[in-house]
Amino acid sequence: MGDYIELPNSKTLSIDFKKNNLIRLAAMLIVLLGISVLLKTIVFDSKQLIIAGNDININEPFKLADGSIVYLNRNSEISFSKDFGKDNRNLSLKGEAFFEVKRNEELPFRITTLESTVEVLGTSFNIYSDESEEVKVSVVSGLVAFSISKQDETLMLKAGEQGIYSADQTGVRKEKLKDNNFLAWKTGVLKFEETPLQEAIQLIQKYYLREIVFEGEHANFPNLTTTFDNQPLEAVLDELNLLFNTKHEIINDTIIFKPNS
Repeated sequence: MGDYIELPNSKTLSIDFKKNNLIRLAAMLIVLLGISVLLKTIVFDSKQLIIAGNDININEPFKLADGSIVYLNRNSEISFSKDFGKDNRNLSLKGEAFFEVKRNEELPFRITTLESTVEVLGTSFNIYSDESEEVKVSVVSGLVAFSISKQDETLMLKAGEQGIYSADQTGVRKEKLKDNNFLAWKTGVLKFEETPLQEAIQLIQKYYLREIVFEGEHANFPNLTTTFDNQPLEAVLDELNLLFNTKHEIINDTIIFKPNS
């Protein structure tokens, strides 16, 4: 008699198939349950809230629980506890932000960034910090206390003053606020008054996030006096060409200005 293979009957196949499906379904439910628990732990049970500047518009105010308002620059973020405004008004900053702090003499508003701390009762000011460990506090109104954690020194800054700290200096220094464009990232207005070309180009690059090169010696170009008020980049380039008698081309995302021949 020849060789043969005995196949299971159809009833057995049906039972095994249903059993396998039930196992798969149970496994999927376990995975989904695990994910939901993880999300709840990370998102809902976290004691810290993080607000990122890339998730909101630069001109869009974020209102904190105490009524204070924060504007965040690109690539910046603030973090604070869910109890913010109840027992404390403490938050951390990475990057740059403008604050309009609601006055509360019983609960000071404290901001930590890098190694520095800013404390106020109610005022408006801008804080800039970067990866080189430089911090600038520019005061628009009110009084700000600016201190460094590893130093027993506190600067009191009033409207029109700026406190500056960098890791390579021994302390913080105070100076008059001379930069007309420290809030350009928020207002969209760049104002230049007899500004050397190299300095002006650095500010324009920072605002528009594009690299700009002028061929030739910067000293041969006159200082820049003009105002760019929320203008698109192309309009700014056209005005620069008109003011400096140049033309520009874009090579590998770099804007290059050349003298008109």
